[in-house]
Amino acid sequence: MDRETNKCQQCDLSNQDLALRNLNNADLSKANLQNAVLGGAKLKNANFYHANLKQAVLRQANLENAIFNGANLEKADFRCGAGTCTYLANTSFRKANLTGADFRYVGFTPVGEIGLPNVDFTEADLSEANFEGASLKGALIERAKLCKTTMPDGKISNRDC
Repeated sequence: MDRETNKCQQCDLSNQDLALRNLNNADLSKANLQNAVLGGAKLKNANFYHANLKQAVLRQANLENAIFNGANLEKADFRCGAGTCTYLANTSFRKANLTGADFRYVGFTPVGEIGLPNVDFTEADLSEANFEGASLKGALIERAKLCKTTMPDGKISNRDC
């Protein structure tokens, strides 16, 4: 990865520990970030178009304005805990694979509910994803696949099964 430009298109960063890194404006389109740790990273305006983030840890990261369109985020971990939360606002997951992704308690901060303003899950596969205790307020989930998805109230969706 070019440290000056944060550009790493199609590169292999699988299993890398990128926690707490400043990757604002990074271009990681088509990169392999499988099993990468991005916890607490600054990823504002980052481009993950068609990247592989299978089983990546994104807990407590700032993902404002990030683009994950067409990315593979199968079993990715976005969940919140320990008084801090993953920040999602104006983030796009259009047509992304989020099968089994963990979004538990996302959309809240220690001071209260902020929801997922303008987070776009249009046509994403959210099958078996977990949104328990999360706030989907402001999120766009049109035409998203919700088969066996745990909804914020703990109920399992059977839509699109």
